[in-house]
Amino acid sequence: MNKTARKCLSGLLAVCMLIGVMPVSLAASDIDGHWAQTALEHFIQQDWLKGYDGAYTPNATMTRAEYAALINRVGGLTAVSDKIGDYTDVPEGAWYHDDMAKALAAGYMNGVSASSMAPAGELTREQAFTMLARLLSCTAEETALDSFPDKADVADYAREAVAGLVKAGYVSGTGEGTLAPKAVITRAEGVTILYNALQAIQDLGKAEKGPYTDGVYTGTGAGYGGTVKVQMTVENGNITKIEVLSHKETYAYYNRASRLIDTVLEKQTTDGVDAVSGATGSSKGLLTAMGACVSQAKGGKDTSRTGRTGSSSGSSAGDKPEGDDYTESTLKDGVYEGKALGNGGNITVKVTVENGKIAKIEASYPFEDEEYFGSSDADLLTKRIIDNQSTKVDGISGATHSSDGLKTAVENALKGAESADQPQQPGAEGYVLMNIPYAEFYAAEGDKDVDAVTSSTLNKPRTGTLAGGSYHVNSDGTDISGVVYPVYVKDDSVLKGLTEITDESKVTITVTNRGQTSETTYEGRDALFEAPHHAYYKLAEKPSYFKTLTVENGAFTFSAVTGESRKVEGVTGEVGYGGHHTDVEIKLTGTEGIESATVVSGVVLTLSNGSAEGLRHVYNIWRGTELGWNYDELALGGKTITNIRYITKDAVIDYPVEIAVKPVYEGQLTAETDGKTLTFAALPDDLGETTLTVTYTVGSGRAAKRVNVFEGALAETVTLSEPVFDEPVEGEGVYSATVVSSKYADIAVKVNQTADDTDEKTFVLMNIPYAEFYAAEGDDDVDAVTSSTLNKPRTGTLAGGSYHVNSDGTDISGVIYPVLVQDAAALEGLTEITDSSSVTISVTNRGQTSETTYEGKDALFEANDHAYYKLAEEPALYKTLTVEGDKFTFSAVTGEAKKVEGVTADVTVGGHHTDVEIKLTGAEGVDNTTVVSGVVLTDSEGAKYGLRHVYNIWRGTELGWNLGEYDLGGKTITNIRYITKDAVIDFPVEFTVGEAA
Repeated sequence: MNKTARKCLSGLLAVCMLIGVMPVSLAASDIDGHWAQTALEHFIQQDWLKGYDGAYTPNATMTRAEYAALINRVGGLTAVSDKIGDYTDVPEGAWYHDDMAKALAAGYMNGVSASSMAPAGELTREQAFTMLARLLSCTAEETALDSFPDKADVADYAREAVAGLVKAGYVSGTGEGTLAPKAVITRAEGVTILYNALQAIQDLGKAEKGPYTDGVYTGTGAGYGGTVKVQMTVENGNITKIEVLSHKETYAYYNRASRLIDTVLEKQTTDGVDAVSGATGSSKGLLTAMGACVSQAKGGKDTSRTGRTGSSSGSSAGDKPEGDDYTESTLKDGVYEGKALGNGGNITVKVTVENGKIAKIEASYPFEDEEYFGSSDADLLTKRIIDNQSTKVDGISGATHSSDGLKTAVENALKGAESADQPQQPGAEGYVLMNIPYAEFYAAEGDKDVDAVTSSTLNKPRTGTLAGGSYHVNSDGTDISGVVYPVYVKDDSVLKGLTEITDESKVTITVTNRGQTSETTYEGRDALFEAPHHAYYKLAEKPSYFKTLTVENGAFTFSAVTGESRKVEGVTGEVGYGGHHTDVEIKLTGTEGIESATVVSGVVLTLSNGSAEGLRHVYNIWRGTELGWNYDELALGGKTITNIRYITKDAVIDYPVEIAVKPVYEGQLTAETDGKTLTFAALPDDLGETTLTVTYTVGSGRAAKRVNVFEGALAETVTLSEPVFDEPVEGEGVYSATVVSSKYADIAVKVNQTADDTDEKTFVLMNIPYAEFYAAEGDDDVDAVTSSTLNKPRTGTLAGGSYHVNSDGTDISGVIYPVLVQDAAALEGLTEITDSSSVTISVTNRGQTSETTYEGKDALFEANDHAYYKLAEEPALYKTLTVEGDKFTFSAVTGEAKKVEGVTADVTVGGHHTDVEIKLTGAEGVDNTTVVSGVVLTDSEGAKYGLRHVYNIWRGTELGWNLGEYDLGGKTITNIRYITKDAVIDFPVEFTVGEAA
């Protein structure tokens, strides 16, 4: 062994032999037959390399954070640097926070700037080599690189480090005999570098161990409020982790006492550690529990204690069984509210206490499946609680989670009715991480009208790397609900009844992005990512920046962010129109303190008139410095942005700018092309300076191939070039055109192709989301229905003509309608329903359970957006599909509308189903058995309103809506258009919609 290798191995000994072998069974996976299989299997056996559902993606690229995590696991590194707080893109609570802090402490990784560690940044091979060489103090003369033809490509800073690893035998080059220093490193390559070093240390000694026996120990202690239970982990003889598994302490007291954990970790003993002043009882309970773990780790007895020191009886009883017993308590009379998470969502209760006893329980459980937990079940469970004056009662068979949720909600409610024989502690102040709905988060930042995002893709809202800083309530990914942010709570009693996230909390989310399915488990505070509004996690220390919570009459109000803002000048914004994501896209440059990997909590745009607009994650905020919005979302056309404020958990930064946003052109440009020329029907003279781009596209979605066939001045007629692609393409294409104007946002031209139409037309039945179905019918703002009953959306006789995506019945997503597909390639990647398809749905309506199997085309009833069934014949009516990028657009229904006069409308305000209910008489062509595809209302001002199944359309001629759903109060309806698969019928009417009483 040469001298350089021996020097490197000595350093590696200290970091690579601390983790013992943990054999695991290796199932067949994507590493079988891989060139790095041996190294990968070794790391998997050691539990250093993690996989996803049996897949280890060895050829995937490795980020800086992932590489640091791998080195830390292999080396057993535990020391962290408090300097990590200087880096704004490594927020506390991020999965990579501790690993980046360890990398900084070990000295093998530095920031890419004074404020950025770039944890999500890609890692080149020379960067990875250099980090390992720094860790091992392993360098050599550059002559060790002479055998590699691309040695000149190695950066100056990395040459001695790379040479050291080459000379030591850790790096041998690629299969082509090159170093490829600038290539992005893969997971397999990162593992192999460390594995090569591991193989050479077989007979060298072990690192010095600490005084304790490795293992996981539990201990308990008697705190002021009850038993405190902790778990202590010992690795390599050292205490590496202490977790509080359960406690019954008041939040403020526990918050103070929990600081002892860091002290014990630092001192590696409980000896000489004093209780925290102001939380003596809680401190002693925690110290006793940790001391019991230390005693066991030394080979001694378990010195655990249980009970509570705050009790007047001095009881030493063990931990409380499941539930609370109120038989010996005298509760304060009153009505108390509480809530807790059930099987489908929050369960809320009102508990009435009379003469010191539980007299009445009213439960609300809109998210539970009534088939398993209905009104009779809730009544039975609440009766048991009242009869026994205890939540230690049996739940409902087959509805365990719902039962536990109701019982916990009762317990949370009765925390406000403390017994007279127990000392009532005043509410204490503290800090939490809390899920704040967008409207509440931005209200004090200048914008009180920011709603949650209704998502059309179910994966991005549930992907932490894309939606970091936000949370979502719905587990199906249909929304992004608000912001996870530190909050100061003046009185922690306001937290009663809210969902608490603890270090034991976890949620596992499976998503599919770009065809790759991955599973991520969010633990501890990170579990707020998928949790209810106002769910919270208690913080041990005061955060640098926070909002202050005020609760009055049940309403939550949050202050502006507390903490000093700083101003960064010189920021520029590149504005694009008609982008891939949104109508307006801005890419910022020079944003010191904010980078693409920064976890952003919020962004506020300030306009020249002083008004403010709050932006939302994924839909307005992407990759830190990229922002955007649609014109129908934010009315910013023709306005000037003068400041962009970024809010993170560690900073508030103002970027003064001067960005003028072009208004939307309200007219319509149309043109025709035969593939040789493109001719406009008419050209307005108020567009200012203009240019025209004409594009020819073959295919759709990510597989689309595009080439520009004209770029130049706008003219009434322009000559197109022949489409020439860099590689062969199959199929016919479509033409599109865009006008760039100095006065308006980019204008999309409606292009009608008159070229040869010899291809056979493809007609399908397709699932069209409501917004896309109604856009060409005059209303482009119709969302899917979020259902409060899980059976009606899944009952074909009630929801005929519609479809739903979610099999649990939580939504009605859109319309099943015939569609002309001009390019069959547009169907690639979509779900096809065939004659052999089937789906069986069980529903319970009015106590009767039935099972229906939908076969063939009828299986579209429960299928994905844009799922389709190919039709053998041309339908009587249809919509035409156009696909540009990932955007689907549907034309209005083909064919002439039939007008039927003499229809009357019986209008009821404050009806049984909705605020406004209409029953039509004389509606020739539509009756109660008609399968209705859509209904469009037109008011006297020409505005149109698309209606949705079950919630707005019932039994054909019966319609309705809530006043908060459609802004129709006081307006006059002049026409009702019915759309079916066979007819479009207009019913001229005239009635005014009254206001609800």
